[in-house]
Amino acid sequence: MTSAISISQANSLLAIINSPELKTDLAVVTGKIGNVETNIKTAGNVLEQSGALLNGGADIVLIEPEYVIAETMMQIEALCLDVNQKGELIIIADHCSPETMRDLFKMGVADVLIKPVTQEVLYDALSATLQKSRSRSNKGASSGKVYSLVKCGGGVGATSLATNMAQILSGVERKGLFGKSDNSKTQKTVAVLDFDVQFGTAAMSLNLKGKNSLVDLRRAAERMDGSMLLASLKQHESGVYVLCSPQDVVPFNAFDGDFMAKVVNLARQLFDYVIIDLPLAWCDWTPSVLNASDVIVPVLTPGVEHVYNAQRVISLIKQSGMQAKTPYIMVNRLDKGMGGKDRNEQIAKLLKFKTLPVFDDEKTYKIARERGQLLADVNKNGPAFKSLKSATDTIQAIERQDASVHPDLQIPPTSNNKETQTGRNV
Repeated sequence: MTSAISISQANSLLAIINSPELKTDLAVVTGKIGNVETNIKTAGNVLEQSGALLNGGADIVLIEPEYVIAETMMQIEALCLDVNQKGELIIIADHCSPETMRDLFKMGVADVLIKPVTQEVLYDALSATLQKSRSRSNKGASSGKVYSLVKCGGGVGATSLATNMAQILSGVERKGLFGKSDNSKTQKTVAVLDFDVQFGTAAMSLNLKGKNSLVDLRRAAERMDGSMLLASLKQHESGVYVLCSPQDVVPFNAFDGDFMAKVVNLARQLFDYVIIDLPLAWCDWTPSVLNASDVIVPVLTPGVEHVYNAQRVISLIKQSGMQAKTPYIMVNRLDKGMGGKDRNEQIAKLLKFKTLPVFDDEKTYKIARERGQLLADVNKNGPAFKSLKSATDTIQAIERQDASVHPDLQIPPTSNNKETQTGRNV
């Protein structure tokens, strides 16, 4: 069972149901989620009595109608219109055809659960819908920040950096619910979008399996919204959400720049931070994704080939006019000690670019990969996690234009002066 993202303000749930078992499960699950004002009402005829029982609605309204068929769709649509003025509607049904389910989602129903519904399924559905409700209540607030990691060659470890940066940004640390990470201290919501549609491994590295991916979102591009995107994400026990790579190899040209930019912008409306794991190939839609990003982070290892490729990536970024979004490059898997520090300085001088060093810790990485865990779960005092946290803090400081986080940080100039144009001072 995954952990729900912590909601700072109390949310309300109104459940109109007819089965005692569901009443018991709701009480257990909402208790584990926490900070949810729950009102459970029983009704003999749920659809007939729901209108009268709404009484102003709630952030989430959950109903258990006797039938979800063509004859009851008008009642459900009217109820959905009423509920959606303030919150989200979840339906629990005995049966529902694919055609009917599509119609329900078009109406604006947040989720449809088919019986039997386990506590785990119920927990995940309520958690996702609470996140959507939170996004609704925060509408108009500043949107989330998007970090895109650009690979300067194969095997640079960008996917591991992306997933571990996500946990660092979320702030999740302690263990709690169901023996897994408790998000009660989470300060930020974070998603990792695996845009490597051919060989992406973000989900696999966290031991996640997801049916939905960019392919499913592309099929529904015209009606894709934040709710659909959120439903397509899998949540790791740390609280981090992941858009999984497709199970089959997909041509890069199956997607276009407008669609990819739309996915990015929907994600930034839902989350405080979005980390994009881009493919090694420079696709037709890569510039659109980078344009929609706030920070671009090229990633390389100390090898000669990767340093050479980094020069080419930096050149592409400059040609695209996005050097101001690229304050640093990240050098991963550096040897510990003075040798690694010296190599990092050499790379910075060669590329004429500021670097963020991340030191190697093969033992920790190996255990994390085998267990589907993050570095902090294995050894948060190791050189890999500590150096990555320092690098992430520095990127945040740049994004916030805040030098106080990193004493020796020099904020890149924002004016269009000559140094900024050449990229030598970024």
